Amino acid sequence: MLPDGNGTDVCRELRSWSQAPVIVLSAVGEERQKIAALDAGADDYVTKPFSVDELLARLRAVLRRRAPEHEPVLSVGDLEDRRRRASRHRPRRGV
Repeated sequence: MLPDGNGTDVCRELRSWSQAPVIVLSAVGEERQKIAALDAGADDYVTKPFSVDELLARLRAVLRRRAPEHEPVLSVGDLEDRRRRASRHRPRRGV
């Protein structure tokens, strides 16, 4: 339970400005709640209790579905930003 609303409202608001993957973790296992969250834009809905291995597998599945065909890369000087993982390369300086 969220203090200022519910996960479905949060998901709906998030979807109004972002396509970030959303997995709802909930103690509520009622079918209508699951459907409401998925219809609001959640990518998956997991009810408690669940194992860490199950959650990690679901995260991998969501990220696989969201992965771009060709990973876009933005490079400016020595900085490089990849969509799937950000890394910064700085030249090493002698001490």
